[in-house]
This record gives sequence, C-alpha cells and structure tokens, in this order.
Amino acid sequence: MASSETSLIDADAFLALAPTERREELIGGQIVVNQPRARHQIVAARLVGALVTWCSAAPGRGQASLHLALRLSDWDVLAPDLLWYADRARISVDASFQVELPDLVVEIRSPSTWVRDIGVKRRLYEEGGVRELWLVDPLGGAVLVYRRTGPKSRHFDVEVELGIDDSLGSPAMPGLALTVHDRRLVFAASGVALALVLLNVYRLLAHGTEPEDEAGSSPSVDTVRSRAMPGMAIAVGELLSV
Repeated sequence: MASSETSLIDADAFLALAPTERREELIGGQIVVNQPRARHQIVAARLVGALVTWCSAAPGRGQASLHLALRLSDWDVLAPDLLWYADRARISVDASFQVELPDLVVEIRSPSTWVRDIGVKRRLYEEGGVRELWLVDPLGGAVLVYRRTGPKSRHFDVEVELGIDDSLGSPAMPGLALTVHDRRLVFAASGVALALVLLNVYRLLAHGTEPEDEAGSSPSVDTVRSRAMPGMAIAVGELLSV
C-alpha cells in the first residue's frame, strides 16, 4: 500500500536518510512508499533474467540491473524496477544512487503505483532525458513503450501499446525479443532461475554456509548449487562480477 509524507524534502536530504527495507522514492519533494507484491516481483525476475541473458550473449551489450535510485532533479529521486545502460561503465556500482541516465527504464504495474507510472513518473523520465521507457501491465496483458527516435528528440516521439500477440524489443538492443503470451505477461526467458540463484548466493553470504548438493556434500567454494535445482551450477565469480 502506498503512502506519502506531508513535509517536503529535497533530493540531497532524501538520499542522506538511513536506508530502510521499504521501497521509497522522492516525487516532487514528497516521500512515496510502495511495497511490491509477488506478481510484480515474479515479472521483474523474468524481465531482468531476459535482459541479463541478452547482455551476456555478446560483448558491448551494456548492463541491466534491478531497481537503483536515480536522481532526476533536486526534488525527484525515482527507483525504476529495472534499468539498462548501453555502456556498463556509466553505472556507479558502489554509489548509493545513480546520476547517469539509463538508456532503458522499466516500470511494472502494482495496484497502487500505476497512476503515477503512467502520469508523473512517465513525465519525469521524459523530461529527464531517458531514451526509452517500458510500462509493463501484467494484469492488462500489455506493455506501453515510449521511445525517442534520436538523441536530439526533446520528447518521446514513439508511443506503442503491445498486447499478448506482440513481441517486445528495442532498436537499441538488437536480437532481444520478449514474447507476451498470456495475461500474466509470461516472457520467453528463464529469469526465475536467475532469481533463485541469487537467493542461494544470499544464503551463502548471510549464513556463511554452502548449499549442499544431492549427495549431501558441499560443492567447491566457487560454485553455487541447490538440491531443488538438480544439474544447476553457477560460478560465484561469474555471478558477482560487475
């Protein structure tokens, strides 16, 4: 459920606040809180899995990430659900917020956020200079795509609504094609596997123990496995390289 504080603060004061477990953004000087639900997070996992897979398939394809704080103005700090930078060097991997604009922003609909997503947040991304914006509506089975045709375009001059029979991609990401084939917005990608791998890595780092394989013995320190996913193994060094 979303809520907002009544007092206004600027971006510097907002970014100086102690981190919380809540998803917070600053819109027009007001703190807005939203706690994503399971449907939202499942779609986000599928999408980031598809984008990371595409980025990893060839050199020079940039870097995708889950939500990062993005300072757009002195009164606005947004945290898009997903971001993609065409040049991975533009991401400040150790900073608490990003100043460089991503080339693609993705927002996924939650019951309490959609009005802001298609309204004030879309406007802020457009005015801030974001190259492309996807507004993903799992309940409606649609994706709204806003795009600039060139770097000199002052506004989004391409607006497209994609439905369940369409393929989602971008001119900036050749070869990427995500298929929406039902109203739950199930993409043709294996993002859930990536999300489960990340969960295993979190367990390893948080508890200082390695997940066991099916035989009950611990794998080598540079590999993460799970009994729930037989045959799956991923190198921790590869997973954590940024």
